[in-house]
Amino acid sequence: MTTKIANTVRQFKNVPCPFCGLCCDDLVVERNGKDGKKLKIAKNGCDLARRGFEAPVAGAVPKIAGKKASFDEAVAAAAAILKNSDRPLFSGMGTDIEGAKAVLQLADGIGGVVDHAASHALFRNFRVMQNSGWMTTTVAEIRNRADLVIFAGTDGVSVSPRFFEKCIWPKKALFTNLQKEREVVFLGRGPSIPSAAKPPRGGKKPTLISYDTKCLAELFGTLRALYHGRRLDAKQAVGVAISDLEKLIEKIKAARYGVIVWASGQIEETFGDLAVQAIAEFIKDINETKRFAGFPLGGGDNALGVAQTCTWQSGFPLRTAFGEGHPVHDPYLLSGRRLLVEGEADALVWTSAFRGDLLPPKRPKDTPCILIGVPGMKVSPGADVYIPVATPGVDHTGSFVRTDSVVALPLRKLRDNDLPSVAEIVGAIETVMRGGA
Repeated sequence: MTTKIANTVRQFKNVPCPFCGLCCDDLVVERNGKDGKKLKIAKNGCDLARRGFEAPVAGAVPKIAGKKASFDEAVAAAAAILKNSDRPLFSGMGTDIEGAKAVLQLADGIGGVVDHAASHALFRNFRVMQNSGWMTTTVAEIRNRADLVIFAGTDGVSVSPRFFEKCIWPKKALFTNLQKEREVVFLGRGPSIPSAAKPPRGGKKPTLISYDTKCLAELFGTLRALYHGRRLDAKQAVGVAISDLEKLIEKIKAARYGVIVWASGQIEETFGDLAVQAIAEFIKDINETKRFAGFPLGGGDNALGVAQTCTWQSGFPLRTAFGEGHPVHDPYLLSGRRLLVEGEADALVWTSAFRGDLLPPKRPKDTPCILIGVPGMKVSPGADVYIPVATPGVDHTGSFVRTDSVVALPLRKLRDNDLPSVAEIVGAIETVMRGGA
């Protein structure tokens, strides 16, 4: 829906926001300015949305070795790097589904490896889901049904600033009495944005249980034992009084529909998948007699959309290589981080179309980098070739998979900025490599 406000101002309603995994779709954005490129959040949104939508279109000039170049020259330089590469790594992957498909096609054609900047967190969840399964829920179910929400090692709002507004304390829900009945428990850390997690009038104040944040797996192991009535010869566990944990067990047993929320990227343990598995197994135990679910929070930079696209296209998730004539998946050996540290990737193609602070990681000096990112990104010493691109959901249409993985939301175009999309740039590189114009 588009409303014309004045000669130089245009208002867009129900705009989806691609700047965190929640992908809120209720924003009101105004476009103004003489060139029609300046955007402003008029209603709803958060700091992430404001930084994303209101970012100036500056520094939109391709560069080769830090010097300005044309788009054609930059594309040709990128193609030359990839032609001389035997095992290029395609990572970052902050792009929409259409951009991800283009990258996968290029990687398939030249024998590359594909990973996402957030895959370290993603695979903590994937390993648990693959090895032992889990029981999870959706954004809508939390919003409409949950009467107890436990945040395990995360405050929710540091990952998705509007999570409480949209899911925990929404103005409208299927069962409105949940506004006053819903209980919230923070394990480990309170809200980083207190105002964002403030309950409505008459709502219950959240409970905070502090613990040693490096011991999330042990905490849930203790909760699991207490839930089954096992006697513990201890007065505390991981810094928490057993009596406080027993009170939490009472809340869990009394809940009609409880949810445990975690963000695997914020788990401080070295083996974070063990913590995720401890949560998942505890949820299974509870479901023997009542309804309880988990909710993995994350998905920024369309991590879940890229992961799903890789699975659709190749039959395998991320951390897949295409150099043997068929896809080969290995979640450990084909980690983008490991390939760069060990010098096993001889070129890096880093994509970041949503934000300018998703920069290429450290790598060996002789590993060239092609940076395909938003305008104004820090280029030196981050890239040998920099190609600025448009942002999905701002400068062109696209698709974004929400944090609960159940819906791909259509992104809208709000302005013209004359920049190509990731899919267009990657397609142009592929054309040059094949000897096209």
